[in-house]
Amino acid sequence: MKPASPSPAPTLADLAEAWHAPLFCFALCLVGSPAAAAQLTLETFRRWTPGPAARRGGERRELFTRLYLLAAGPAGEPAPGAAAAPAGPSGPLAATPASIARLRPEDLVARFQRVDAACRAPLALSYAGDFTAGEIAEITGVPLAAALARLESARAQLLAALPAPEADAAPRWAAAG
Repeated sequence: MKPASPSPAPTLADLAEAWHAPLFCFALCLVGSPAAAAQLTLETFRRWTPGPAARRGGERRELFTRLYLLAAGPAGEPAPGAAAAPAGPSGPLAATPASIARLRPEDLVARFQRVDAACRAPLALSYAGDFTAGEIAEITGVPLAAALARLESARAQLLAALPAPEADAAPRWAAAG
């Protein structure tokens, strides 16, 4: 019996099929414009070259890092914003999973754009790429504590930007009889 040979590096077509949707979602969360997100996603694939990480199955982190750096521009900053995570809202969070589920994708993206620019990338990496806080810190180039603070602040800001759940006109027990 012959041992299995290591798999070759993924082709560009393989990567595009596997990662286009998550990368586009990440880009859309960062920039808010479908046209700009499509351009960033295309440019990410255009500039991709298979490195050692891709041959070991690490193309996910490599692609998201490349897209993040493209969106950040030459200065390496995602957008103008505070260097540290801003404080989240102090009041109770009104959004529920049901209110989030009722949102159209374009409404969710619009609310995503209300999140502070310094915090948007960590939240987008968590949401679109399912990255851990440690991976987010590596991709964004900030210490782990800062990545965690930005992620928590972004979650709070996003939830505060979502619509409050609709209140029932009458209690359910009153309708029964």
